[in-house]
Amino acid sequence: MAIALALALLMSACSDQVVTGTATGTWRIAANRWTYTQVTQSGCVPDREEVPAVMPIDGAGERGGRQNVRDCAQATCDTREVTVARKCSTGTCSQYAVSAGRCSPSELGRTVELCERETTQKVAVKGTRCTYDTWEWKLTDQAEQFGDGFAPPEAVGLAGPVGPLQRAEVSENYSVLVEAGGRTSTEFIQSREHYLMFASGKVTALKVRGAPLLTQIHPVPGS
Repeated sequence: MAIALALALLMSACSDQVVTGTATGTWRIAANRWTYTQVTQSGCVPDREEVPAVMPIDGAGERGGRQNVRDCAQATCDTREVTVARKCSTGTCSQYAVSAGRCSPSELGRTVELCERETTQKVAVKGTRCTYDTWEWKLTDQAEQFGDGFAPPEAVGLAGPVGPLQRAEVSENYSVLVEAGGRTSTEFIQSREHYLMFASGKVTALKVRGAPLLTQIHPVPGS
């Protein structure tokens, strides 16, 4: 009887197990207001060309453009690779020359034209660098709440309405720390609805033999 019990315990320790455990949650919800704002930048401008701006409609479809181009001067605007001419000389094809790629193994010991491997180098590409005005999105307001537990707010509000040159974005981050069968795992949850499924604080999980983390974590519905 004792031997059978010991064997049963050994088999249990050496196989995958479905275990029950606890879940604790943390959350962070942020609302951001972005405003389309005129800014001054500098960069290389082909032919000092100006490009009209396009204002966003419902927070999309914008183009910053390039206006009031000024204070232009010649500058390095880019680089490009050019092939460096190979250097060649007459000599004996040695084993070292073969390994350096200056001749082929079939030419070993013969007097041949020894050439270095073809190389490239970067050279500057000149252009015209100017100062100009353009438009870009800037973060102008932010509201944030964070906490523990399974009662996060449904929304985080910003002060005042969203204007015609503004857009609002909401980001939600949820995570659940699971402890079961002597192991812990952190689940990063994609949605509020899925996060609230863990509100009972109880879970089932698969404890895989030899694996450090739990898998197949499922919330247990509350009573």
